[in-house]
Amino acid sequence: MFTWICPQCGQEVPPSSQDCPECARRARESASGPVPKAPAVTMAHTALPRRGLQAPSRSTSPPAWLLALVSAGVFISMGTLGYVAFRYFSHRSEPFQAPKAAPVRTTRTASAESATPTANILNKYIEVTGLRLLEENPKQLQVQFLVVNHSLAPLTDLSGTVAIRPTTAGPDGETIGAFSFHIPELRPLEAKELKAPLQSKLRVYELPDWQFIRADVTITSPQTTP
Repeated sequence: MFTWICPQCGQEVPPSSQDCPECARRARESASGPVPKAPAVTMAHTALPRRGLQAPSRSTSPPAWLLALVSAGVFISMGTLGYVAFRYFSHRSEPFQAPKAAPVRTTRTASAESATPTANILNKYIEVTGLRLLEENPKQLQVQFLVVNHSLAPLTDLSGTVAIRPTTAGPDGETIGAFSFHIPELRPLEAKELKAPLQSKLRVYELPDWQFIRADVTITSPQTTP
């Protein structure tokens, strides 16, 4: 096979190529132009701070609001201490008062005479309880009850009156019945069962049940002594 000579550049061209490879290469180079060179990069030199250099000093004075708060706390503390000291020394200057001695209670022996305390005192120790309201006939009401001596002293010639009131009534409230009793002798802590006529304007079925009534006792004997 024979090569052919390119009339433009004079280079031998193989028979398989219709165009001259050398001319094609030159045409491509001229079309693209010269390849620009990359610009040179210049590294800027940055001066690093020296480790030994001292940072600028800051102001160390406290703020004004902190000083005001501390001053207020100091004044309040001084005022409190002054008030406490005033109260303490004022109490120390008051005259000392000795505590009053408790009254001495005298006990009575068993050989003493029958106790005859005042009626007011006996009212605290005599209890009337266990009320049972009965009706023997339409015109006669009866009450059965217990008299209890809560004191440690024997009582003689004990008499009293009892007012029956509802449990909801006051000390001077309306009475629904009344009766009296007399006991010749009542030993310490003794209870006696008695029965007495009941004075009431109501019939027995009109009276409240026993759990809704109370007995208010007034001792009339022994007589009170001045």
